[in-house]
Amino acid sequence: MYIILPFCDGGDLGKEILHKQKIPENEAVEILKQILAGLNYLIEQNVIHRDLKPDNIFIKDGVYMIADFGFAKIFTPNKLMESMVGTPLYESPQILQNDAYSDKSDIWSLGLIYYEMIFGT
Repeated sequence: MYIILPFCDGGDLGKEILHKQKIPENEAVEILKQILAGLNYLIEQNVIHRDLKPDNIFIKDGVYMIADFGFAKIFTPNKLMESMVGTPLYESPQILQNDAYSDKSDIWSLGLIYYEMIFGT
């Protein structure tokens, strides 16, 4: 599988949050919609990212794209995974407790990203 991304000269969401401290809620919702569209596509392709965090959301011309698929994995629906990967601050409780997890762990990470956009921490 090959993933081709354009050169994203807008930096990443992590730097955007650090620069602004927090993002207005209406802007954060629009960013979230774009990330959700990308995540939905990954799920349709049976791909779990496993390291969603602001630093892995790249920006190009106001478009936010999921990047850094180093821990991504093709998964079998309804089958749990057990490998411990990702960034602890954004990992789901199941991964942190070394329990089996599913593609839903990416949703947990996305919720934390949204929280961080709104509150800046």
